[in-house]
Amino acid sequence: MTNVVDAERVLFIKLGSGGEWERECLEQTQTLRLGFWEVPHDVYTVGNWVEAHRGFIRAGKKQGKATEYGTQVSYFYESDQRTLWITLPPTSNATRATTTRVGPQKG
Repeated sequence: MTNVVDAERVLFIKLGSGGEWERECLEQTQTLRLGFWEVPHDVYTVGNWVEAHRGFIRAGKKQGKATEYGTQVSYFYESDQRTLWITLPPTSNATRATTTRVGPQKG
């Protein structure tokens, strides 16, 4: 049997360093979690990616890393239900993938 996935975009998300949030996210809360605390959440929710980039620089990240982080955060905050998120949990034997869709969350 073949499963067909209808998505406009498929993105990978790592659930914490070494998969530290894997069990919580996948088994307990069925949520995605993103850990970029260097920049205030309000900057992300209004989509101020220039300020987010500046925040990563102020936090000591080099230019390239600040750009990479800003891109990752923007994908997370701007994605809608047409985006399919996939993760390959490091505690698994990499033979299974977990997928989810998320919609905009208010507040």
